[in-house]
Formats: sequence, C-alpha cells, structure tokens
Amino acid sequence: MPTFFTHATPLGPEKERNVDDALLFGLNQWKKVWTAFAAQYSQPQLIKLGELTLGSKAIHSSQINNWSNGKLRDPSPKLMLALGHLNLAIAKANGVNLVSPYKCPEAHEKLWRDKSWIKDANGAPLGPEGIFMAIAGLIDLGVSTDRFISSDHEVEASKALGKYLRVELAKQEIDWMDDIIELRQEATCIEDLLYGKKVKGAIILEQLSKLAGLVGKDSDQVWAIVLQPICN
Repeated sequence: MPTFFTHATPLGPEKERNVDDALLFGLNQWKKVWTAFAAQYSQPQLIKLGELTLGSKAIHSSQINNWSNGKLRDPSPKLMLALGHLNLAIAKANGVNLVSPYKCPEAHEKLWRDKSWIKDANGAPLGPEGIFMAIAGLIDLGVSTDRFISSDHEVEASKALGKYLRVELAKQEIDWMDDIIELRQEATCIEDLLYGKKVKGAIILEQLSKLAGLVGKDSDQVWAIVLQPICN
C-alpha cells in the first residue's frame, strides 16, 4: 500500500520528528535533486544509460515520471540500489576519484560526458546507501525547497542569468570564451547560459551555487537579483 502523509510535517534530521515527518522531508528534497538530475536526459536516454552501465533493466519510464511529479513515494530497493550505482559510475566517468563496481559505456559517451550527478550537502556523490538516506530523510542534502523556476519562465530566466554571468565575468576580466572548458567543469550548464540558450529550471537551481561562486557571489544573491523577479 502506498505511503500517504496526511498529518506529517517535513522536518529535517536536526529536528524532533516522527517517521512520517522524516519521510516527507526526504521526499520533498529528493524531488528537487531528482528533477535536476533527470532533466539532463530524455527518458529513453536515462533508461539506456542505466541498462548499458548496470547490465540490468532496473530503471523504468514510470519511475522517472513519478519521482519527478512526487507520486513515487515508496521506491523499491532495486531502484535505489541501481540509481546509487549508476550515480557513482557517472561521477567516476567524469573524473571523480572514487570506487565504483560499474563503468559507463565508452561507446556511448554522449550519455554521460559532462553530466552532473546527485551529491550530498558536501558535494560527494551519493551511492546506494546515500540515495536511501536522502529519500528517507536521514540526511539533509542542503537543497532549498523555496525556489522554483516553472517551464513558462525557463527561457526568460536563462537569458537573464546568462547576461548577468557575462557581465560579472567581464568585471573580473575573465574571457569566458577562452575559459569555457574550465568554467564548464565547475558548472555544466554555464556554456548554454552564456550563449543565451534555454536551460531547464531544475538544472539552473541545482547548479546555482556553483554558478554564483564563479562570479564571486552566493546563490541567495543571484536568486534575489536575477531570478526571483522573474519567477515570483
């Protein structure tokens, strides 16, 4: 039977809470990080990457959809195990020094090259145990649940943020066209933003702290100056 939280309040690990409070907190934060992660792929791409990397059809389209819309409240152990291992494999393939029993397929580099992965509050990639702990609300991923960029605002928000980044980089005498490879290593979506292309709202929010850091700001400043007037 699916889990319903009729009387629960989302409370983090530092608060006094019951099981339902913890689970609701976990599912709320998980929806944010999952939406940003999944937005990098079409459903067929993510399913294919999972199958080629893990050798198992463990990730399905209904799971991808229902995690994004909040309907998947009781994920199976197989799904959490598969996603944790896939997440570690993606991180390792993109240069993170870690141990992973699985390897992303070299013949399908476009599926994983320069993709972001799911991280804890300290920036470490989450494996199977971390995925479970995040969903169960046992750890706080440090995700803001107050910010949201709707699909209707993605074009305007992307253009405004791209313009802001170009101006701030110029103030620091950084030639972003020359340094784009290094900048992209810090925040994978920055190239599209700087070129005025649309970036999904979930990806902007997931990488906002890194984008802000590249111009010597924090995410609260950039949200308040650039994005909040558009999105609220």
